[in-house]
Parts: sequence; structure tokens; C-alpha cells
Amino acid sequence: MRIFVGEFLCGGGMPATDLERIPSTLLCEGTSMWQALVEDFSQWAEVVTPLDRRLVDEFSQANPRVRSVKIDDADCFLNDWIAEAKACDWALVVAPETGQVLESTFAAFREAGVQMLACTESVIRMASDKWLTAQWLSQHGIPTPLTWSAEQLLAAEHPSGPPRELAVGCVGSTSRHEGSNWLRKPRDGCSGDAVRASRDWRSLVAGMDTSDVLQARVDGRSASVIVLSYDHEFFRERADRVGPMVCPVMWQDCPWESGVRGGSSPGSSPGSSPGLSLGSSPGDSSVRYRGGSGPATEAMQHRGLALAERVCRALPSSQLGFIGIDMILGDRPEDDCVIEINPRMTTSYVGVRHLTDGNLTSVWNPNGSHEVTFRGGSDQIRWNVEGPAGCPLVDEGC
Repeated sequence: MRIFVGEFLCGGGMPATDLERIPSTLLCEGTSMWQALVEDFSQWAEVVTPLDRRLVDEFSQANPRVRSVKIDDADCFLNDWIAEAKACDWALVVAPETGQVLESTFAAFREAGVQMLACTESVIRMASDKWLTAQWLSQHGIPTPLTWSAEQLLAAEHPSGPPRELAVGCVGSTSRHEGSNWLRKPRDGCSGDAVRASRDWRSLVAGMDTSDVLQARVDGRSASVIVLSYDHEFFRERADRVGPMVCPVMWQDCPWESGVRGGSSPGSSPGSSPGLSLGSSPGDSSVRYRGGSGPATEAMQHRGLALAERVCRALPSSQLGFIGIDMILGDRPEDDCVIEINPRMTTSYVGVRHLTDGNLTSVWNPNGSHEVTFRGGSDQIRWNVEGPAGCPLVDEGC
């Protein structure tokens, strides 16, 4: 079997952009995910993978089961990807949602007849848009923070706060007297760089673009669950596969970085209010992903997995590939909520794969054993994506 593995940032998606201009944490996340995928898939399949010409010397594989393809044309990279993928049995692509890159890339692959380990087009469209995601979660009774679209807020009168009747979601407060915090996010954002937090919702709304959403900020801790999904038709001959593989709940290390006014403590996270000082100017604080740890404690596992399983049950059963579910596990169980759904692999994979002696990608190996078990306990793994690109610091037994 031959698998195409393409990661946008290190695989040639931005050859016309100086490497120094690509945020180092994003490039590190991308190359970390790419290396983990290539290593795991190559244990049971031949791997074909594109590499940005500037990274070939650094990341070319000595593994005889991996063939790297140099990409050096900014205008033709997608054509080169598709040409290589058409000679493979399956293709798995990791790309950002920003600017519909993920959706358009998957659509181009499918139009060319490439078999994708990927979610369906409708799920990719929904999950790539934070406003559509919030609506979908609400429609399926899955708790998510109160969320408003820019179009609603810019057209409405709201002298005392964002009007609750225009929001979707059910978690959070709209009362200015309850010390509410607010988040402004781009609908298609894929990192925390563009997320802004403030206690002054007016300033956030005044600075909104038509492609933004406003969300109530929920007290708690940021977590992530990776799901390896496979539709029933794909595994119709495998009696041992009756549902998606839901990986353990892992914590996300996402500290806030303060602006001119306000400050943050090193350990604070997007869902954690202690140590966060927010002033009154929009953009006082932004969030930065540094890595993660896990698994979560047994009690938090139970709460997080319950949320993830609700998402899985609501999704159509015809999904393939990775799904990432980001959530807040609240200070109170009733504040637990899903923040977003990622219709692709997420960086937590570089950590969660160390919780098993098996190979997570083996769930897609039609000729192999799909038995994968995870080690018990909590806080066994910690990973940091702020090191050199492609070299996450993964500590076991932390």
C-alpha cells in the first residue's frame, strides 16, 4: 500500500514566502505533525511526501519506505501534490482552514479522483468556519460558548451587552456585572495568533471584521481529543472495527500574551482566568499555542470523552481520517463545552502517540491488527513545539 502524506507548511505550500516570515511555532507544529505521520504510516505502508525545497536537506528521510518529493514552484505545488497522490492508494493532507485552504485543497484532490483519508465536504465546510461550527453544535445539543457573528452584532443595538437572543450556544454569561471576558476570533482561524481577549466587549465589537465571531469566555482548562475516524463502508469486512477510535483527553498549553495594558501568568490558558489581567483596549491579550501534556486525570477523562463522543455521534458516519475536538473542561462540570472541531490532524497527535506501544495509523491498515491500547495514569507526556522546527520536545514520565 502507498500513502501520500502532505503537510502544507513544510510540504511546499508557501515556497514564495521566506521561512523567517512563517511563524516559527506554526512551522514547528506543521513539521512535527508531518514527521509523526511519516514515521507511523511508513511502519506498514510506502509513504510519498512533498517537501519544501528549502527543507529537503534538513528533513529528507533515510527510511527506504519514504520517498520525498521536492517542491520548488509556488504556482504549481498543488498540481505536483495531486500528481504524486494519484499514484497512491490513499492521501492524507494537513492544511490550515484560513482562507479556505483546507477546503479548496481537499476539493481539488477529490476532483482529481484521489482517495482521501478525510472528512466529507460538508463536515469540512462546517468545521472550518467557527460560526457554522457553533450553529451545528447548538443544533445538536452539544454545549458550546455563547457565540455571535459580526454581521449580527454590527447590525444590532446592544447598549448593555451582546444580545443573548442573537447568540448560538449556551455556556457563558452576557452580564457585564459578572466579570465576563470576551474573545474575538476570525471565523476561519487555525491558530491563536488572531484571537483577542478583553473585558471590554464594546472595543472588541468595534474592531470586528465581517469575518469574525465574538464568544463568551468560559472559565476552565483547554483540552483536546483526537479521533481517528473510519466509515462503515471502508471497514465493512473488519468485524473488530465498530466505531471511531477516540484518543485520551490531552491538555493544551495555551498561555495568554498581554499587550500594552494587562498581563498574563505563564500557566494561564484560553479557558483559565486565574492570573490573567485584562485591560480595556481591544487586543490586550492574545493566545499562543506552546504544546500540551496528558493524559488528563480520570475524572477529567470521563468529562472530556463524554463531550467527544457526543460530537462523534452527531457527525455522519461516513467520515475518514483525523478529527480534532477542542474543548474547555470547566471549573464546574456544567461549564464543559466544545470550542471547535478540526476536520484534520491536530498537533496533539505528537503527544498522544506516545501513550501507546501500538501504531495509531494502523486503524486504516486493511491488512493489519487494529488493536491499540493506551496506558493509564495521568500527566505521562509533555510536548513543546517551541523548539526547532520539526523537533518537538516530548518528555515521557513527566
